[in-house]
Amino acid sequence: MGKPINQGDLSGPDSGANTDWVQHFSRDVPDAVLLSRHYYREAAERGSLADILQHDHEFDQDIALLSRAGRRHAHGFWLTETNSYYRGGLDGVSNAFASALWGLDFSLSAAYHGATGLCFQGGPRRSIESSLEGHRTGGRDADGADMIARIDAVTANYSPIGGDLSTGFAARPLYYGLLAARLLAGNRFHVLKTADVAPGVRVYAAAGADGVRIVVINSSQTESRVLGFSGLAPRAAVRVAPLQAPSLNSRDALTFGTDSRTLEPDAAWELQYQEVAPVSNHGTLDIQVSAGSAALILLPQIVV
Repeated sequence: MGKPINQGDLSGPDSGANTDWVQHFSRDVPDAVLLSRHYYREAAERGSLADILQHDHEFDQDIALLSRAGRRHAHGFWLTETNSYYRGGLDGVSNAFASALWGLDFSLSAAYHGATGLCFQGGPRRSIESSLEGHRTGGRDADGADMIARIDAVTANYSPIGGDLSTGFAARPLYYGLLAARLLAGNRFHVLKTADVAPGVRVYAAAGADGVRIVVINSSQTESRVLGFSGLAPRAAVRVAPLQAPSLNSRDALTFGTDSRTLEPDAAWELQYQEVAPVSNHGTLDIQVSAGSAALILLPQIVV
């Protein structure tokens, strides 16, 4: 039978979508090292471009609730399996640029509400379809196509990293949303005093040793937004790294910062900020964020 399992090494309950089970597990197994559950927005066949761009405020409440319970456990609360849509993700949405904006917003919101870690589902298309007992997940015919399209064709729709041994491996759009969120890791969130934020705009700010990073996400499909910030250090230098693509449906081209070498296999991408006008003498700053894009803003400090 082997050695007994050390209860101190247990984690769980890895619930598919039931928050109550996680709370019961926390009370019943106080020595568990972490709490866990899964999250997907919906089944792939019920997803859409418009849907993935909508923030899930209800799940924010679940994360906050479970994160409070997670404080009693050594490694807190984790989403041990998550992504946009279950059943392999939605072709044309989960593998398009819209997924980068969703992943950026979802990851930062989860962290803000107290989640300790997120594990995103992914892998080759054939592996996911096999696990779904042969359910077809779509995908385009990439015969004769360029390498980015071939990688997309063999990759599960929701995978942040694409490819297989025949194509090589490369980042997919979702990867860069997660990477942008990762740049705020280890920093302390600021609570911003906001007034009349436009619909579809999400703003996060976090302070670290090298300054303050502000992320603005504009999920509007048609409207560019100008956001005004105040209470900043006058004349402070400002650097911006846009996260953008030709369209929200784009799956073959993406730019983060000033570098568009993002989706090719073995891409030598590096984060390069744009220098923009400094904070005004009055401590104000206006930043324009195009429709269907995001911006990472780096400031040396946030208040006078």
